[in-house]
Amino acid sequence: WPATFMAVTKKLPSNVKRGFLYPYQNRADRIAIARFVQDIPMKQSHPSYKELKQIELSLANLKCPKLVLWGKKDFCFNDIFLNRWKAIYPSAHYRELPEAGHYLLEDAPKECLEEIRGFL
Repeated sequence: WPATFMAVTKKLPSNVKRGFLYPYQNRADRIAIARFVQDIPMKQSHPSYKELKQIELSLANLKCPKLVLWGKKDFCFNDIFLNRWKAIYPSAHYRELPEAGHYLLEDAPKECLEEIRGFL
């Protein structure tokens, strides 16, 4: 529920908001999201830290064109994360969307589709 207002900079139309919430009608439906958040390793002692660190260290080996669209008003992923991506993939094409939040396609659909079409 909080993502329907925290992840966007524009108010979601009620039908879109209902669509985002539909799969999560009760606690049992929401458990996967809770577990996903719990699995974000914030310290080295976390069970998935080592595996995800290995993945991070191998990201630079991915040799293909890359497009990174970034909402500058994201409540979660700020410029620290963006700068890390830029360090890993300095030759990627980056488009920073100054008025977009976490749900880029909701806040800046025209700009995102323009970039994706051009990239493809």
